[in-house]
Amino acid sequence: MKRNRALTSLSGRQLQRLLHQLCERAQEDVTRLAQHEETATHQLRVRMKKLLALLRLAREGIAEHTMQAFRQHIRAVKNACACNRDRVVQDKLIDKLTRRFHLAPKHRPQLDGKPQAAPSASYLRHQLHALGLLIDSTCIESLSADQILEEHARCQRKGRRLMKQACESTNHETLHRWRHRVKDLYFQTLALPHLPSARRRIQRAQRLGHLLGRDQDLANLAHEPAFALRRSPWVQVIEEHRDSLRQRYLTLGHKLYASHRARV
Repeated sequence: MKRNRALTSLSGRQLQRLLHQLCERAQEDVTRLAQHEETATHQLRVRMKKLLALLRLAREGIAEHTMQAFRQHIRAVKNACACNRDRVVQDKLIDKLTRRFHLAPKHRPQLDGKPQAAPSASYLRHQLHALGLLIDSTCIESLSADQILEEHARCQRKGRRLMKQACESTNHETLHRWRHRVKDLYFQTLALPHLPSARRRIQRAQRLGHLLGRDQDLANLAHEPAFALRRSPWVQVIEEHRDSLRQRYLTLGHKLYASHRARV
């Protein structure tokens, strides 16, 4: 059994190499920021999410204080890129809802604030260099395939528990945490493509993460003062759209986790 599992998983050395490759690709994203800010920012944030997801696979080879340092550097990169990225996402969402629900221009409030300058490339490079040094300071390369698979199964169990909580409540924090675990499952399964039903799980996790992300974008928009006025048609539009999304992401969530049989 252990032999078969090893054939369908990553070795610690392969996982460490993947983590370094992500840091290298992120450095390339930083180089592109000046000319392609929106695309490069998006790619950089995605790589940070993937990096954290794969680091969770390596938890057994990372000391707790080192894991905390990883989170701080990853958060620093994501936060540096967040402001303009969030504004772009909100602008696109407002355009889409305006067209879909035939809202007149007079009903479109303006978001507060102005676009900010692109994050400092030197600051981002420093954070990414620190991440590379941290990867080398761990014992990730000594991890076995079984240890990595166990962390993957643990991620799935956490996601399933959060899905059950989401079925019973519309709590924003629960949905936010569930989305992170779905993203982890997606990125981890991409690195474990030979596991049973991996392709189906990748497709469902990607779609589910997208639906939960749309719900979060709507929730964030609902908290904007300009969109929360009592007589504004936006209040009803956002609520109706979130209700429709809820039916879809819960249905897909049950399919995603029902297709899994833990191998631990």
